[in-house]
Amino acid sequence: ATESFPFDDNRMRFVFCEDFIEHFSQQDGLAIIAECWRILAAGGVFRLSTPGFDTILRRMQPRSRVGIEFGHWGWGHRLLYTEEYLRFVLGQCGFGKIVRCAFGRSVHDELRQIDARGEQQDLNIIVEATK
Repeated sequence: ATESFPFDDNRMRFVFCEDFIEHFSQQDGLAIIAECWRILAAGGVFRLSTPGFDTILRRMQPRSRVGIEFGHWGWGHRLLYTEEYLRFVLGQCGFGKIVRCAFGRSVHDELRQIDARGEQQDLNIIVEATK
């Protein structure tokens, strides 16, 4: 996933990434997002769902260091994103319009009801970023 994707530039209409990007370092995550941008056609949409670090912090009762570390490292996560940081990274990679979405919802028929992690729908940040 951290190497060039085997697809031509500007070809895909949609890319979907769920509970994946957080398992990579910052550098590798940026490379993956940049590859998604590369393979999307103009107007193509990247749907990205990842655990929200802000949500994890709010759920910690009490906010113990152990709880925060488990939320981060306990599932093999390398980097957790806040919505603000995720929007920044997507923008830096070239994406224009970035819209927060609800679980299973999209204005695009092809992206509706494709989210598989229902147990995380209140935890994840779900966005659709348009090239």
